Amino acid sequence: MRKLQRNTKISLAALFLVPIIISTIGLSIYGVMDEKIYLNSLYAQGEIVILNDYDFSEKYSFPGSGTAEDPFLIENYLFDDPDTTAIVIKDTTKHFIIRNCSISKLGQPLFISNIGFNTGVLINNTFIEDTTLETSAKFFDVRESRDRMILDSYLQPYEDGFTFILNAPGLRIENNLFHSNINLTSNFCNGLCIISSDYSVISNNTISFFKWGVNVYDSQYVSIANNFFFSNSIGIRIDEIHEAVIMNNVCTKNTIGIDAHYSTIVKVIANNLSYNIAVGLNMNGLINFWQVRGNLLEGNNFGLFGWIFNSNITYNYFSLNSNYGLVLELHISLSNYIHHNAFIDNNYEGVMLDEKQAFDDNTDINHINFWYDDYSKEGNYWSDLIWNEDSEYLIDGGIAIDQYPLFEQPIIEPWEDLN
Repeated sequence: MRKLQRNTKISLAALFLVPIIISTIGLSIYGVMDEKIYLNSLYAQGEIVILNDYDFSEKYSFPGSGTAEDPFLIENYLFDDPDTTAIVIKDTTKHFIIRNCSISKLGQPLFISNIGFNTGVLINNTFIEDTTLETSAKFFDVRESRDRMILDSYLQPYEDGFTFILNAPGLRIENNLFHSNINLTSNFCNGLCIISSDYSVISNNTISFFKWGVNVYDSQYVSIANNFFFSNSIGIRIDEIHEAVIMNNVCTKNTIGIDAHYSTIVKVIANNLSYNIAVGLNMNGLINFWQVRGNLLEGNNFGLFGWIFNSNITYNYFSLNSNYGLVLELHISLSNYIHHNAFIDNNYEGVMLDEKQAFDDNTDINHINFWYDDYSKEGNYWSDLIWNEDSEYLIDGGIAIDQYPLFEQPIIEPWEDLN
C-alpha cells in the first residue's frame, strides 16, 4: 500500500527472519515487523484495532505523535471485509483523525469508546451498510467479562449502532456519509449511535435509509447542525439530553423528522422538517425549556406534536400539514409561549368542517399555554381567520385562545440571527 512507507528497506536476510503476510485481495500487503503492523495499500482487508495509546504507534505506526497539533492520522483506507469491524478505537487519550476512509459492511464499520476529551475527529468518510453481504460482525473486547460488556442491558435498544460511539466527549463527526442500501430494513437500528458523549459535534453529514439516522442518548452540550437526513424511520433522535443545539438540518421523507424524549434546554432552530410521513417534530416525555424557532414544518401529517413544558415556539412556518400544524397533548403541555408563527393551510379538510389549524389539550387555567406574546400583544398568523381588530382565534381541544392574531405573516429571521 502506498499509505505508509516506513518499511521500505528490508535486507534479503531479514526476509527469512521476519514473518510476512501477503494478501492476494486487491493490492493489499500486510507487513509484520517487531510486532508492528504496516498497512501498505489503499485497499485494506480486516480491521484496525487500537486498545490503548501505544497501539497507534507501536502496533500500526500511524503518522503523527498524538498531540492536538500533530494527531495520529488514519486516512485513505478502503475496507470491505464483512467479517470484522473495520476500525476500533478504545481506551485512548491521544488525538487522532479518521479521514477519507471508505467502509462497506453489513457489520459495524466503526466502534469508538472511552477516549479522551476533544481527542477524536471523524471527517470525510463513507460508511455503507451493504445488506447484500452475508455476515454481520460486531466488535467485542475479550478483555471484558460477559457481565461487563459495553452493551449492557441499560443501553438497549441503542446497541444496534451501525457506527457506535460510547463515552467519546468532544468527538467531532463532520462531512461523512452514512447510508444503508435497503430502505428501512437495515440490519442496524442506528446509522450513527452516540451514547454518554458530552460536547459532541455532528455537522454536515448525510444519513439515509436507517431506522434512526442519528441517535444521541445520555449526553450534554451536543451540537447537531447542517446535516441532511432522508428516508429514515426517524431522522434525528435524542433521549435524555441536557443542553443541545439542533440547527439548520434538513429532515425530509422520513417517518419522523426529529424525535425527542426526556430532554431539557434544547434549541431547535432553522431546520427544514418537511414532507415527513408522520410528524416533522415529535416531543414526548419531560420536554422542558426548549426554544423552537425559525423552522419550516411543511407537508407532514402533523407539523409539531408532543408534551411540552415551559418552552417557546416562535417564528416558525407551519404549512400544508395534512393534520394539525401544532398539537399540545394529554393535558400536560403547560406554561408554553406560542407566538409569531405562521399557520398556513394546515388541517385543510378539518378546517372545512370548522376545525382549526392547531390543537391544545390543556384545560388547567393556572398553567395555560399562551398563544401570544404578552409583552407585544401579538399572536400568530392564521390563514383561515377572517381578520378584524377584534378577532380572536379559538384553538381546538381545550380552552386556549390566540387573543391577538396577526394580520400579516411574521417575518422569519434567518438562522444566523437566531443564536
